Amino acid sequence: MAFELDPDLNQALLPLAWIIGSWQGNGHGSWPGIGDFEFGQQIDFATNGGPYLHYLSQTWTLDAAGQPDSSLTMESGFWRPGEGGDLEVVLSDPE
Repeated sequence: MAFELDPDLNQALLPLAWIIGSWQGNGHGSWPGIGDFEFGQQIDFATNGGPYLHYLSQTWTLDAAGQPDSSLTMESGFWRPGEGGDLEVVLSDPE
């Protein structure tokens, strides 16, 4: 899949350029004490010109019709490429 690179993209982010944007999908989960459930998730990767990406993930349960029902959790953080293909990831969540 071809895509255009933003000419202002920080050069350190070139290996991660393909992931910048918003990603959304549905899944099936199972958790002890809760059982099986269907959920939706949206993940956003954004840049403000620095050598890192801002990351935001939000999840919610889905009702029987597949529509968003209630919030499950969210987390936020930063992804920063390092030397030799390393990736530093710093995340926080309310749990």
